Amino acid sequence: MSVVIVLIDIDHFKDGRVKAHTIESMSFKNVQEIYKELNLEDESKDQKYIQIYTLIEFVYLCNEQSINLQNNWISYVNIID
Repeated sequence: MSVVIVLIDIDHFKDGRVKAHTIESMSFKNVQEIYKELNLEDESKDQKYIQIYTLIEFVYLCNEQSINLQNNWISYVNIID
């Protein structure tokens, strides 16, 4: 099992905080299941407002200051390997 970090755009999703809280610490088989659980209205459009990173990627991007966390709700989920 591996942890992934999910960033949900604050400006795009009115209920982004609820979405982030709902999926927190849940387990999924793959990324598509995460999108499904988030109940996206227009999946092809809405996916670009959700960023998913492995824990290692997320830490690296934060340390490099390459990622903007100010406009995102942050959650974490497990991917079952």
